[in-house]
Amino acid sequence: LKVILLTHAKPVYEARFQDPKSGWGVGKEDYFEAGYHDGRYFIAVNPEAIRSSWAPYNPAGDFACEVRGRITGSPASSWSFEIQNRAEERYLNFELNGKQELLIVPTGKGAETVKKIGPIRHHAIKPGEPFNDLLVIARGKTLEVYVNGVRVCEPIASDFITLPATLA
Repeated sequence: LKVILLTHAKPVYEARFQDPKSGWGVGKEDYFEAGYHDGRYFIAVNPEAIRSSWAPYNPAGDFACEVRGRITGSPASSWSFEIQNRAEERYLNFELNGKQELLIVPTGKGAETVKKIGPIRHHAIKPGEPFNDLLVIARGKTLEVYVNGVRVCEPIASDFITLPATLA
């Protein structure tokens, strides 16, 4: 995970996942396990279950966040990056699945008035289990989404999520 404030030239936060004490959630329950293995952070969940972990950095201004992830198992499985405004109870989820699809889904207060985007099927999204790099750039009320360096949809204008926010 790499977070760059657009007012800075260098990352203000970068997780290399070498240190299990870096602030990412670690644990095991009946439906999930999260931890470190070979320098990578992982979250494994049972089918139909959802589990997230929060970045120990919360941007307050325009930012770019790049996340590398992959699914294992069924192509219907997915992984996601979420921008959360907990104070307003609003969340915007960017989900990639093993079928080369991106979904952008609002949840929380007022989500019923905001249209879900996708699924967007794009050649830049690697199908199956290979890693994909997801880059979300937030500038004011505009979001840009790139997968593996390629813009996969038109910029999204939305005031559904406001900053400061938590990244999950």
